[in-house]
Amino acid sequence: MKKPNLLSGLADAFPARWRDEIRTELADDETLLAWVEIDLDQRLKFQPGLVAVTDQRLIARLPDDSGWESWPYGPQLKLSLSDHAGAAVLELHDDTGRLGVWRFTLACNPAALRLLAQFETQQSIRLSGKPAEALEERTCTICNNVIPAGEEECPTCNQEQAAPSTTWALLRLWRFARPYRGPLLPGFC
Repeated sequence: MKKPNLLSGLADAFPARWRDEIRTELADDETLLAWVEIDLDQRLKFQPGLVAVTDQRLIARLPDDSGWESWPYGPQLKLSLSDHAGAAVLELHDDTGRLGVWRFTLACNPAALRLLAQFETQQSIRLSGKPAEALEERTCTICNNVIPAGEEECPTCNQEQAAPSTTWALLRLWRFARPYRGPLLPGFC
């Protein structure tokens, strides 16, 4: 059975290797909101895995091929993101302890930030009981960062270049080159 709203318009960007597996895992009325394709296992070796947020729960497939794990939203769940020396970690905790750990390289960090934002949004919906306001989320095609609402262009990619330094900075450095002025002067000319 096909699920018409499975990927809610995100099908083009969703990794092809996980499409069939995620379709079988999701319920008929469940919508996928965000995901991160993790690329490290627990020993920091390159192995693919997936962590996804739906409108009903957080689901994950570890690189060791142990099957899907699932955690429905609740006030006790907390998801945190941290990184150290090029490797990032998503950790899921509840009141009793750590439920899940997913490691990935910083190349996956923009997707992990989107996943964390969607998780926090869904958690706040569950705690407040109010539906979320529908905001159109767009991502930059170059850097995959989220473009803020009301912005036309990505603020990360379209930052204006810093004004070029003036020659005054070179003149101030000239005093440190005192012993080398002879060879430097023909080089500048």
